[in-house]
Amino acid sequence: MFCWGRCSEGQLGLGEIEDENILSPRNLQSTFGTESEIKDIVCGWEHTAVLKKDGVVYTCGSNENGQLGHNKDGKKFARVDALETRTVKQVVCGQMHTLAVTDSGLVLAWGDNTKGQLGLGNTENNVQSHPKIVRSLQSDGVMVSQVACGARHSLALSTGGFLFSWGDNKHGQLGIGNSSPVHNVPEHVSSLCGVPFALICAGGYHSFALSLSGALFSWGRNNFGQLGINDNKDHSMPVLVKSLRSQRVRYVTAGEYHTAALTEDGGVFTFGWGNFGQLGHNSNSDECNPKKVFELMGQVVTQVACGRFHTLAYVASSGKLFSFGSGENGQLGNNKVTNINSPVAVHNSWVKVKPENHYVVHRIAAGGDHCHILVSKKNQDDCSPCDFRVQDRSKHLWTFTESSVLELVQQLSLPNPSTEIFHKLETTFSSYSCLNGSFLDRQNHEQTSSKIHGIHLQSARRSFDLLNGMKHKAIVTKLFAAFTHGVIHSLLQPPPDIEALRVYLLLPECSVYQNGEQFENIVIPFSEAILRLSTDARKVLMRWWSSLPSTFFSRTMKMFQDCVKYLLHFPPPKFITEEAVRRQAALATCLNVLEQLNTVNTESGDIVPFKQFYIPEIQATIDIRADFFNWIQNQIVTNRQEFWRHLNHGQTFSFCRYPFVFDAEAKTTLLQTDAVMQMQSAVEEVNRRNVRMMMSQLPIDPVNPILVIVVKRDSIVSDTLTQIMKCGPYDLKKPLKVVFHGEEGVDAGGVRKEFFLLLLTEILDPKYGMFTYIEESQTIWFNDLSFEESPMFLLIGVICGLAIYNSTIIDLRFPPVLYKKLLGRKPNLDDFRGFKPAVAKNLEYLLEYDQAEGDLAETFGLNFQVVREKYGALEYIDLIPDGGKTPVNLENRVQYVDVYIDYYLNKSVEKQFEAFAQGFHRVCGGKVMEFFHPEELMQMVVGCQDYDFRELEKVAMYKGEYFKGHPIIRNFWGVFFDFPFKMKKKFLAFLTGSDRVPILGMKSMKIIIQPVAGGEQGDHLPVAHTCFNLLDLPRYSTREMMKTKLSQAVEYSTGFGLA
Repeated sequence: MFCWGRCSEGQLGLGEIEDENILSPRNLQSTFGTESEIKDIVCGWEHTAVLKKDGVVYTCGSNENGQLGHNKDGKKFARVDALETRTVKQVVCGQMHTLAVTDSGLVLAWGDNTKGQLGLGNTENNVQSHPKIVRSLQSDGVMVSQVACGARHSLALSTGGFLFSWGDNKHGQLGIGNSSPVHNVPEHVSSLCGVPFALICAGGYHSFALSLSGALFSWGRNNFGQLGINDNKDHSMPVLVKSLRSQRVRYVTAGEYHTAALTEDGGVFTFGWGNFGQLGHNSNSDECNPKKVFELMGQVVTQVACGRFHTLAYVASSGKLFSFGSGENGQLGNNKVTNINSPVAVHNSWVKVKPENHYVVHRIAAGGDHCHILVSKKNQDDCSPCDFRVQDRSKHLWTFTESSVLELVQQLSLPNPSTEIFHKLETTFSSYSCLNGSFLDRQNHEQTSSKIHGIHLQSARRSFDLLNGMKHKAIVTKLFAAFTHGVIHSLLQPPPDIEALRVYLLLPECSVYQNGEQFENIVIPFSEAILRLSTDARKVLMRWWSSLPSTFFSRTMKMFQDCVKYLLHFPPPKFITEEAVRRQAALATCLNVLEQLNTVNTESGDIVPFKQFYIPEIQATIDIRADFFNWIQNQIVTNRQEFWRHLNHGQTFSFCRYPFVFDAEAKTTLLQTDAVMQMQSAVEEVNRRNVRMMMSQLPIDPVNPILVIVVKRDSIVSDTLTQIMKCGPYDLKKPLKVVFHGEEGVDAGGVRKEFFLLLLTEILDPKYGMFTYIEESQTIWFNDLSFEESPMFLLIGVICGLAIYNSTIIDLRFPPVLYKKLLGRKPNLDDFRGFKPAVAKNLEYLLEYDQAEGDLAETFGLNFQVVREKYGALEYIDLIPDGGKTPVNLENRVQYVDVYIDYYLNKSVEKQFEAFAQGFHRVCGGKVMEFFHPEELMQMVVGCQDYDFRELEKVAMYKGEYFKGHPIIRNFWGVFFDFPFKMKKKFLAFLTGSDRVPILGMKSMKIIIQPVAGGEQGDHLPVAHTCFNLLDLPRYSTREMMKTKLSQAVEYSTGFGLA
């Protein structure tokens, strides 16, 4: 061991010598064993302590306030005998006090206690010359993992992740506010609850805490900027050192008024007082922002230590030790007593002439005005130097890894598991901070940001599944009780840092929540905590949600869905009670969280299918029609619905505020309810007008409460357009009745269906040129060169709206992006893929192109321009101003894709689409439209592809002699189910006019089979009346004949297909 600097108080341990200062490293002859037996060496302002690997502590130096812990001569190191029954794992020194941590987590303190820095709860005894246990920590069951000393204050970090502070608080260095200048017992620094800390550090009158992922917090005195937060004001509460957040800080050390931080790549940042040059910036200026020591750049520093006014930095690769700052007592070790403001090499007298006799620096330490280094011979087994960038896990808070959980579970599975094992498991499981530091991804947790959470979620899930699967269910129950008491209650206060948000991803993985107690004690408070998050914190959580794989996202979603289902099972009370209001508030809370998850899912392109958000139990539990009416009217009309009323900021609670939880059946019910309400409103208005006209004694021109459209088959388009254009805003809301001129018959639905089929067949005829057919996607799109005026496109929109309002499927093959546009959502590349798949693939290739394969601009040769053929000539269209002169390159390729998509899906057909949308919304302008997902809206118009042909058999009805068990009917269904899938779809189109299924599925269809003559000899084919879903089925004598004739009828039928 070597030492240098001031030694007037014996702090170097050299014994009785005449020198007051040692100007260069001097070999210290150990009185307590070989160097290999020493674990650590630490320096106070005027005293020094050595910790041996066997847990024995030696001290030397000034003992004016009992800081040595013994009454022996302080000129040489002497054993602290009062600790002989303890095994010490850490010792630290302050200005005039000393702390030690034992292997059982006890803290012992001795020395100066004038400011309560010993934490003994007694300021009357200002000197404590022998170690005393800090009882308040012991009595609370706190196991301490590490401690730190400032000049006259102390810090402690527990295994459970709690940070404590005590002593002098004149400058706010305790981090608990400035309500009192002195605290003589440990106080919890509650504002940092939830952050998993790896290291704590104290300077003269300021303090630091460094998280596992490199977030550095500072507080206390800041007169010289030593907190590194760009000001010179004291801070009594912890503040994040933002400028170092991305630097991957691994270690921090502090002097009286300055600070040094060591990064993962071996860089050193210093800040604070620079009067003596202790910052190493080649100047004596102060720095209130962390600044990298330029002279040390290019070298990998592995150890750094701050003395009171000087700094040491060690480079292991070269074996060089550098010093800078105050040197008036020789503490720079360069044979001089002058200050130096940039790093200089310490005279390395430990390097011998013969290489085999070289010493390797194992650990460095700096005190008030003195230094020690621990060295070992190069040829010793344990000669590798310490690397302060490698954090000592024994000093960390307890955390989980997958391997540690497996080991704990195995030990708890033994016949008589150790209580210590359960204590460790319970402490970690109940700690907000410990969980936030658990299951960290080694690859990226130090890059934790608003986009990266740093958790290895697969490990977390496997580990929690192990815990849940333990045979000792009593242990699992105790763990959840501890979890509820510890973690859930900790969520009441806002998270101090982004790392404290990790538990919001871990909690859904902790268990499969399936009983009322877990919902009440965990899920509901958890949902409340999410909603209490600040706007910024919630944005981070939502970004993290958006990055989750579907399996983890869906578990989070399911937790809140299951809680909603649990709350729905309580019957609505007859009277409003406090408990009822509490449950309803909990219901709203869970639904609000689901709403945020749904927003994330939608904006992220469906992490999980949107249908997974459905909660069918809602429709089964409440009257959604009444709920919808109340939502529209903002008033309650039944006692049953009174339960669901919840005035929150003036809003009445309604499930309609959360339409994403409604399944297709529920939304269709609401759409029909809305249609009926609007139709009734239109009819009532008509009746009122008719009454007014009668009362006015004016000539009566009564208005029909039904929307009647009379058309001729040979002029169906022009007839319909003429009548639609005359309709007022309420007319289209009326029930639709269609009359074919000159034909008798009541429109019970069949005539209306035939009308839609014939009208669309005519409109989509190429002679109108309104649409273009896209072969690769087998869809149609607006023709941007169409000669047709807007009214024709408006008519198509109205027809789509009328079809929805009148529950009729129409075969209109628009791509899905149309329905997204109708709902006001912006199209993207995924939508373009359903429009022009080949082009979308090329655009995707452009975005993913690696520049290493060649210059993008030269490879693709694109510019911001598109070319189209217009009346036989080529037309060049700029996508941006001067687009023809703007090549597409690496920097602007995303912009190119965006404007390309925007042109083809929006700008090029703007006039046509706006007319279409105007027509559509003229009919479907109700609130319910906002409830629909684009895919659901498309299925409302053209049906879906949810084929369950067994349901078709169940809903079939029969006329005449036919019945379900009739031999001919049995033959029919036997032949049908033998058909391949494509043939079944063709039969559906043959019978109904469309091969699609209503959004409610085949169970909502109605088909009728009736007997006709001509089957005995096979003279006739089956005939379908598509307008009525009616099948004329001859009485075929054999199954073979049935198969032949039915196949012929289906294959040769053209139906009303439009594409």
